[in-house]
Amino acid sequence: MEPTRHGVIVLANEACLTARGVEPAALIAALADAGLAADWLPLPAGQAGLDQLTADLQARRPTVLVAAGGDGTAHAVANMAVPLDIPMGVLPLGTANDFARGLGIPMDVAGAARLIADEAPIRVDVGTVNQEIFLNAAHLGLGVETAKRMDPQLKKWLGALAYGMAAVQAWQEAEPLVLELCADDQCTKLLASQLLVGAGIYFGGGNKVGKEAPDTGNLEIFALGADMGAAQAIGVAAAMRMGTLADQPDMLHVRTARMTVRLSRPAEVNLDGELLNLGRELRFELLPGGLAVYARASGPEAVLDIWGAGLELA
Repeated sequence: MEPTRHGVIVLANEACLTARGVEPAALIAALADAGLAADWLPLPAGQAGLDQLTADLQARRPTVLVAAGGDGTAHAVANMAVPLDIPMGVLPLGTANDFARGLGIPMDVAGAARLIADEAPIRVDVGTVNQEIFLNAAHLGLGVETAKRMDPQLKKWLGALAYGMAAVQAWQEAEPLVLELCADDQCTKLLASQLLVGAGIYFGGGNKVGKEAPDTGNLEIFALGADMGAAQAIGVAAAMRMGTLADQPDMLHVRTARMTVRLSRPAEVNLDGELLNLGRELRFELLPGGLAVYARASGPEAVLDIWGAGLELA
């Protein structure tokens, strides 16, 4: 097939491609087979490099940005696509691919390329925290400590199951957080082991936020109390696989479009697997229809349910 649509740029983490044994030329060829003429650019490391790339893309004005990689790559590309208002496609090459699964994007490169070529983009909600965009979930506490304990080699071998193994260690060692949550003119202070703010459907290797569509108009916020024993940890793990976190004991559940979280001490935030320090006041907000993405509006792809694979509230 002769490529017809121009201005398509594939953005990929070179380390991810190397780990998967994928050459950039193969991605360009897959898009060409689907009828898309594309160029490839590597995603730079560090915020300064990403800011420069965003400025370069603003001058270049491509028609589509394609994230080739996992949820971290999709996160980085979305933080360029949203402010530039450029549609985003996804070629899933990660371990979990939670964002792609939640939008029914095929898990094979050829199928995902055809989706970008054949379909019109749809608008989906995304979350923001202090102006940083996230697609799946933002979290503090256990999810951050779990990410720090992830062994890249183990993740490569075991896939989603590696999340659960890291989460068990985090649950045993992590210190609780004192949080003040403010929404709809009401504030609550609590001691929490984990705060989860869900924008998408899946997180942490197939865990479920508890909604079936990515455009409900609200963020799903869960705060888990600090006094959690082994039995409750097992219950939380199972609830995350089934999307029933709101039914767990000692769980605060808030559904809102915006919330401010104040921390008693500095703590990192895990956004789609990326760890950032955003200060001690976090302003979460839903951005309705903020991202144009090539996806299936009909619903999520099936996810292999490995029980206990995501003890983290990721």
